[in-house]
Amino acid sequence: MKSTRLIPILLFGTIFLAACGQAVTPAQEVVAEPTKIEPTVEPTSKSEQTDEEKSMDSVIELMYSPGDVIGGTRTVKAFKTGDDVRWIMPGLRELDADIFGTPDQPLGFEPDVGLPLEARLTTEDGSAYTTTAGPNPFSDKAVEISGDFSLKAVDATLVDGPNSEDQVEFTASFTGPDGKEYGLELLKVIPKGPDHPFFGGVATNVIQHGATGIGTKLMPGAYTPLAFWGVAELTVDGEVVASNRLLHAMITSNVRDENYELVFDEGIDNSKVHLHVILPNVEVTPDGPQESPVPTGFELPNGAEQPFFHIMFEDIGIESAKIVNTFSGAREITEEISFQPGNLAGGPIFVEVNNGGDDVRWIMPGLRELDADIFGTPDQPLGFEPDVGLPLEARLTTEDGSAYTTTAGPNPFSDKAVEISGDFSLKAVDATLVDGPNSEDQVEFTASFTGPDGKEYGLELLKVIPKGPDHPFFGGVATNVIQHGATGIGTKLMPGAYTPLAFWGVAELTVDGEVVASNRLLHAMITSNVRDENYELVFDEGIDNSKVHLHVILPNVEVTPDGPQESPVPTGFELPNGAEQPFFHIMFEDLDVSPFRIVQHGS
Repeated sequence: MKSTRLIPILLFGTIFLAACGQAVTPAQEVVAEPTKIEPTVEPTSKSEQTDEEKSMDSVIELMYSPGDVIGGTRTVKAFKTGDDVRWIMPGLRELDADIFGTPDQPLGFEPDVGLPLEARLTTEDGSAYTTTAGPNPFSDKAVEISGDFSLKAVDATLVDGPNSEDQVEFTASFTGPDGKEYGLELLKVIPKGPDHPFFGGVATNVIQHGATGIGTKLMPGAYTPLAFWGVAELTVDGEVVASNRLLHAMITSNVRDENYELVFDEGIDNSKVHLHVILPNVEVTPDGPQESPVPTGFELPNGAEQPFFHIMFEDIGIESAKIVNTFSGAREITEEISFQPGNLAGGPIFVEVNNGGDDVRWIMPGLRELDADIFGTPDQPLGFEPDVGLPLEARLTTEDGSAYTTTAGPNPFSDKAVEISGDFSLKAVDATLVDGPNSEDQVEFTASFTGPDGKEYGLELLKVIPKGPDHPFFGGVATNVIQHGATGIGTKLMPGAYTPLAFWGVAELTVDGEVVASNRLLHAMITSNVRDENYELVFDEGIDNSKVHLHVILPNVEVTPDGPQESPVPTGFELPNGAEQPFFHIMFEDLDVSPFRIVQHGS
């Protein structure tokens, strides 16, 4: 065999190098030993519990259904508990270097959610970004006003689309600093986001903003019990001035400090929440959304009319959400739950998976066709943000330069696959929603498979990685999420897929029974079927939600005492060009997925 040579898939190494960066090193104890997952108890209905049983955990079985919120519909009611209401004035926003990088190595400039480089100010020596170049709705300037709101929401649908069953009733009224009386009424929910998922129109118990790719990066990455997007009617002093305004409202953890200044991620206070009501300078028209100032009628000191609303209601409460399970015959089992920052609504989710058939595929290096909806065109490129996107120089174009065609070099997301044999065992606990060292997420995972050359490979997960520096790892384990595509979670070379389960960790690799590495980054995920009848990787619209498969991926990254390092996986598998394949992407079809369980803690 020729000496080891890294074939041109450095993009993938870069993606996962960043995803692993500063998350775990051997010196960091994420999980002291291979995870032990406790057995669960038999399912019981809350209505059938005795007083003694109520002191124990009860378990409700439920199934993942692509497109639906796990466990059934969540209903949320929010209400005011005090008189603290703020009108956010236009102003500059300080830029977080973790999100926006430096002038030498800029980040966070992707369209629609990022900040263009020309919209940033720098220090005198040009070494760092300071603030936005112009005023925006995410400033530290606020005026105390008075106001009220009423909010009821139903989150029934996880994925975007016209068949979403998400619902919202929302009205708000407030008095401006100049004494004008403003009224808002939501007319309809927007069930699909053009640039990032709207989660069917209503999202509950999610992380958004910051590094997530969901919403503007000028906001910190915040725990969000509830968010929705819709079209609203606006009145000023009782007169309807617009009936087609884009409205985005969200309840988030407290993102402002004692001086009411907007913080970065590390300054978020999860002990309380507030409601943001935002009307940006966008109206919804028959031809799609159009940039248009909100007719606020409020004159700024410079004589211009303020073109947006960002109203914040403090001192709010959230009525206990309910999960309704209708799978068990005609009976509905309703459990009251509370949104708690850091935890999953409704308790830990247990997942057990085994492969139920012999269809296993070894993905070979190859080119990936580029989706114009994700990567744009050479004239208007998209999807080039660091770590999850594709650099412009890594793309091929048509002869006339009008469109992108494929990646410029081979990568692990090709249409080339070889049928092999293999097996795996997977048990996971998703208990924690947010990243951090205190995550209680757990995984037991082993896999074995035979390579195309007859070599026998073995994998064992050693520890979970509880924090992703460039996008959330959801505490190490994610369940019932959307990732890839336009989400900002994971590489954009994969389509945006419904994902019942995903995890990130450090694994040991054996080849023919010999341990060849104990520090390899491993990412595994169960997704809806992302390959067609020819096993070619599809775009978003080609995803088949009727079945799922498991991806097991070891990129060319190892975890060292000095942090993650780009390093080919020692696969020992020789490619036709004589180089050693530097990654694994193994796909298990025909999965046998046990019923998932939500543990409800007794009172």
